[in-house]
Amino acid sequence: MPSRRNVLVLTFALAASAIMGAAGQEEESGPELFSRMREFFFSMTPAEAEVSPSKSIPHVYGIAMDMPIDGQLATVTALADGTSSLYLSNGYIIAGGYAAKDAAQRYVEVAERFLGQAISSTQHPRPRSDEVFFYIRTYDSLFVIRESLPNVLSRRSPYTEIYDAADQVIGQLFDAVEKAKAAEQQNE
Repeated sequence: MPSRRNVLVLTFALAASAIMGAAGQEEESGPELFSRMREFFFSMTPAEAEVSPSKSIPHVYGIAMDMPIDGQLATVTALADGTSSLYLSNGYIIAGGYAAKDAAQRYVEVAERFLGQAISSTQHPRPRSDEVFFYIRTYDSLFVIRESLPNVLSRRSPYTEIYDAADQVIGQLFDAVEKAKAAEQQNE
């Protein structure tokens, strides 16, 4: 029987199918699906995520990086337990579960180190095309770090370390997708 954690991860993946295939309802488009999945990250409580403070990550339980890529918005999320996901505003979703566990935990650990530089926020708007936002979820609040995308990409930003950690998650998620595709092709 899957753990409650795996059920939550599967909920991410299945929500897309359920939303798009609901009988008698108009299908949700890529941007609408992206918005719904992104909102799920921001509305999930620590109890629902089944995460609790640890010695290495006492305050932060999740992070999301919002970054424009080729006219789309990419959101890379991770929780302290090592689960992670990638959402693109065109509706492409990788609900990665533990596929990038070590990278996801490192991403959250990096967020913990930068928490003191973040500002409290009650909203989570999307960045402009020249910005990157790092949303840090603590056990009782939401914080954000806003930075110039050119500064991050050119490595002139002090927040490049957070970007690098998110990039490692993206790489491992795409590797997991490729491995799954290869395995599926071998089974055909």
